[in-house]
Parts: sequence; C-alpha cells; structure tokens
Amino acid sequence: MLNKSLQTLGAAVALATMVSLSTPVMAVDEKAPLTISVVDVQMLLEKATAVTKIRDQIDKKAEEFKKEFTKKEEYFKKKYEDLEKQKTVLSKEAYDKKTEDLQKELADAQKKVQENRTSLDKAHNEAMQKVEAAFTDIVKEEAKKNNVKIVIHKSQTVYSEDSLDMTAKVIEALNKKLPSVDVKF
Repeated sequence: MLNKSLQTLGAAVALATMVSLSTPVMAVDEKAPLTISVVDVQMLLEKATAVTKIRDQIDKKAEEFKKEFTKKEEYFKKKYEDLEKQKTVLSKEAYDKKTEDLQKELADAQKKVQENRTSLDKAHNEAMQKVEAAFTDIVKEEAKKNNVKIVIHKSQTVYSEDSLDMTAKVIEALNKKLPSVDVKF
C-alpha cells in the first residue's frame, strides 16, 4: 500500500515537472513572455578590438621584461662563474662575502621580476575592467532595445537557438564604443 502510494506520488511529481518544463516561461506580470538572450563572452574576448589591443600591449611589455630578465640571467651566470674561478685565490671570508653580496643582488633581481609580473597582471586587470564596464553597458542597452529581460553567458547554456545570440551585435557596439584601451603600466 505504502509502495503504491510512493509510486503514485513519484508519477505525479514527474508529470508536474514535465508540464512545468514544457510551459513557456512567463514574466512576473504574466502579460508578456520572458525574453532571454545569450552572449558568447569567449568569442568577445577573441574578437573585440579593444581586447586584442590590450593583449598586444601586454605581450609587448612582457617581451621587454623577458629581454631584461635574459640579460640579468646572463649577468648572474657570468658573475657566478667568475666567483667560482676566484674561489682558489680568495680567502674564505672574502669568498663568502662576495657570495653573500651576489646572492643579495640576485634576490633583488628576483624581486624585480616578481614586481614586473605583478605590474603586468595589474595593468591587464585594470584595462579589462574598462572593457567589462563597456560590455555591461552595451549588453544592457541591447537588452532594453530588444525587450530582453535576461542575458546569459552562452557558456552557461546547454543549448540555445542562434536567434537568441546577441554576441555579434555586442562586439560591433563594443568596437565602436571602445576601439582601444591604453594599458597603464
């Protein structure tokens, strides 16, 4: 008896779920259907002009830092080789002092490398915040213009019809509104 009641209850829940999932979603006021759009943020990150220009500026600065680091690396390699050659002619105290000085200099250089990385990350994040702010404004404008109530990241959907995708419009508007961002290092 209990088993049959549980089966009936399970069937009723399953039926209610199927009916609720197949019914169009209505807005709270029940006068108009709830309109949803999607935006492919990954595509925006690949195709938006401002993002491309930010990436180019960051890459250029990273290359400068890399060249600087390579020079420092060669400098320290030579200094250590020279120090090893002097090991037999220097007193233990003099050798230890030169080794300690070189290690401090190396630590300072490593700190500078870390500061450069932090500088790149900070500059990238600040520039991308400008893109994100413009992106959000544009999505809101497009949503209002097209009476869209909800905009979802396309990556958060299992499926959506192409007609719901506003990515191309958003990229076009973003390219007009924010063609580039000057990255501050």
